[in-house]
Amino acid sequence: MNAMNLFGILRRPAGALTVLALLLAAVAAVPPAKAVAAADAVAAEPKNLQVMSWNMCDVPRWGCTDTGTSAQKAGVVKMHVDNTWVHAVLLQEVCENTLATLMTELGPGWDKAATRTAGRRTA
Repeated sequence: MNAMNLFGILRRPAGALTVLALLLAAVAAVPPAKAVAAADAVAAEPKNLQVMSWNMCDVPRWGCTDTGTSAQKAGVVKMHVDNTWVHAVLLQEVCENTLATLMTELGPGWDKAATRTAGRRTA
């Protein structure tokens, strides 16, 4: 079939539908490489990330008196790690001694990263 014959067929609605149906059948008959690879791949196990965020209000001069000792606050975080499977803990307004206590409680599998804001160091 030459280009002029194809153009004539496509100008007629029935001819265009026939060509479209043939194209769709050809595409459906040959599975794409991604579909074959996906079918062969093992289904990935779902992942779940538990994150805890807590403003500890651990600085007495900021009005955070009577909010618990370092050991009590570390115990709360440890309880959540152990019982609600927390994988990451984001703490705000935590003192170094509370953080040191917490790191001892959590053990060597945990690490810390701290950021400081210039306005907060001297408040």
